[in-house]
Amino acid sequence: MKNLVDNKTIYNLFISFAIVCFIFLWDFNNVEGKPFLENPLLNFRYWILLLIFPTIFLIVNKIKNKNFFFYINFFLISFLFIFHVLINQLLLEQSIQISTFYGLIFFLLIYFISYFNFDKITENLDLIIYIWIIIFVIASFISLINYEYDAPYFCGIVKNYFNYPLERHQSINVRLSDYNLSFKHILFNENSHLGMTAPAIIIYSIYKITVKQKNKLFAFCAVLFLIICLIKSSTTLLVGTIISIFVITLFNFRYIPKKTLIGFILIFFSFIAIILNDKQCKIRFIPEYDQVNFISKKVTEFTKNFLFKNDKKVNSIINPELQEKNCEPDCVDILSGSASSAVFFRSLLITKYSLSIRPFGWGMNRYSDGYDAYMKLQDEEYLVGGKFNDRMKLIYNYNRKGGVNNFNKIIVEFGYLSIFYFIFIFLYLIDRKIGLEKKLFFLPIILTQMIKGAGYFNAGFALILILMFFTYLYRDQKNKSSK
Repeated sequence: MKNLVDNKTIYNLFISFAIVCFIFLWDFNNVEGKPFLENPLLNFRYWILLLIFPTIFLIVNKIKNKNFFFYINFFLISFLFIFHVLINQLLLEQSIQISTFYGLIFFLLIYFISYFNFDKITENLDLIIYIWIIIFVIASFISLINYEYDAPYFCGIVKNYFNYPLERHQSINVRLSDYNLSFKHILFNENSHLGMTAPAIIIYSIYKITVKQKNKLFAFCAVLFLIICLIKSSTTLLVGTIISIFVITLFNFRYIPKKTLIGFILIFFSFIAIILNDKQCKIRFIPEYDQVNFISKKVTEFTKNFLFKNDKKVNSIINPELQEKNCEPDCVDILSGSASSAVFFRSLLITKYSLSIRPFGWGMNRYSDGYDAYMKLQDEEYLVGGKFNDRMKLIYNYNRKGGVNNFNKIIVEFGYLSIFYFIFIFLYLIDRKIGLEKKLFFLPIILTQMIKGAGYFNAGFALILILMFFTYLYRDQKNKSSK
């Protein structure tokens, strides 16, 4: 009996770690300056495929019991996706390439694994979060011990009050205290990559601490996780948390405990205050490159006035006649705005254009086709004297495949068919039969990556979406193991 319990524990740990790899460790192999990570075996997102081997035994059991529901379901899903891709290639008169189906095959494998391990995954959400927080905290301490300065231009609250030297900026005549102080993290190439999943951990942990009365170790680790997230802050993390709390609370207000609501309110308004009081945060909402018609110049000026209306330096930029002689270099940052914001607005234009010429999308993982079609149409706008102007070169190929966020990516790739996806998210959000815990973990990942995402197979998007589908499908069954 003891051996049985031990085996069960080991299997739970195995599944939980595989899920952690796919959701949270996807960026580890992409971190710059780590040549040993070029080994394909260290691409942790693919470690989830190890679950195929124990799943084989479950498949055999299903066949013996003559339970063929999944196979019919799996066939229909596969047929619809493959048909959609093939039709799009035929319309474009392109030869069918196997590489086009790599992403689809990976998606179907995740679907396959999720179905047969659904109970184990959802029952071990606490364990998954435990494992991740422990890995993250340890990796953070290692990153601090091997300190490397991070780019100071990010949305955060930890200022460089100690005037810690920033190597690349020592020769520039600026106040170092105007910039944020952070450190390079060994698990993430960008702060925003942490921000894609961090809102789910923060929101879920608040619920666990305020209601479920988790042990003190969990509370300590969760608070430590939040502190490190604030040091490694980003617009993605702050806005993702704000939107997730607002949306989930709006449609589930009656079912959220009072203590949890208080925790949500504190985080909600604290994060809003950070955005409104940090110059680098506000700059993220001002698009760059408006002079080349990525977006209207009026939008940029309105955003500057709205966010910096009491800032004399910014007003002097918006209104040249009020320009002061002593503007200092930090004015340039505000004038330039954010390349990320420019790329975001450009992706909206690509989405609009794609809907007009391909109402049913380009096919799964073919956002780049919609991107290329739009850019080809706009080439004359971008070219100056037969060459791209210097500022345009910086963002010309940004997010060519990822689409900035999964909202644009889904619409470009599936067109008006994507309405079914958005309807499903809404139905999941308002369904009373789905446990609050699952909503608090799943939905923030989906909602955050609708704002800032990196495709279906980064930061766990595809896996979470599939788990949500099975949660909704079997929400009426008390004993899901008998499905």
